[in-house]
Amino acid sequence: MRRLFGATGRGLIVAAGVASLCLTAGEAAAWEQRKNTVSFGFEGGLSSMESTGAYEREGSPTGPVRYPMENYRLGPSLGVRLRYSLDRSHAVGVSFEDLRFRRKSGVGRSSPREFQTNNFLLDYYVYLSREDRLTPYLVLGAGLHRTTFRVAKDDNLIPPMGLAANFGGGLEYFVRPPFAIQAAVRGYYLSLRGSGEWSYDGPGMLVANVQLGFQYYLLK
Repeated sequence: MRRLFGATGRGLIVAAGVASLCLTAGEAAAWEQRKNTVSFGFEGGLSSMESTGAYEREGSPTGPVRYPMENYRLGPSLGVRLRYSLDRSHAVGVSFEDLRFRRKSGVGRSSPREFQTNNFLLDYYVYLSREDRLTPYLVLGAGLHRTTFRVAKDDNLIPPMGLAANFGGGLEYFVRPPFAIQAAVRGYYLSLRGSGEWSYDGPGMLVANVQLGFQYYLLK
């Protein structure tokens, strides 16, 4: 009987040790972003834009109406991120972003109250130290954007779509293996153009975007 208990005790100790090693290895692999892992996340923050160009719209009874981009500067931002890991250090993804810029104080009410751009991007991520719990990364994205002048609640003006590109970096910290919080800074270039009743005069738009959020990994 004593031998039985002794063997059982030793077996439990060995099993506990193996389980501990498996759990530790699982966490490390999760932080290192296993190959073929899908993750999704949400981010919110603040954006600032800069442009000296202006849209002009035909069709008004009083003649063309001009919409200077310099009338807008700061506003909230939201991002939805879907990623797919290629290996422990690289991932691709898609992003949907909603960036809104409020009319500057002192600008007349003849200007729409808000300028909005929705970005639809393909992203490429490079993780610089994936074996650690805190991981810096770089991201490069390209795609399309859709702009809207919001005049009132149900009154919107929509110029033509354009091209969008961004580059940025961030930090991702794993609270536990499948769940990470992250902070990111991105810079954008958005091409603005005219078509149909819209014309555009001037350079494209530069945007700086700072966001905080989380990423959840669907671990196998």
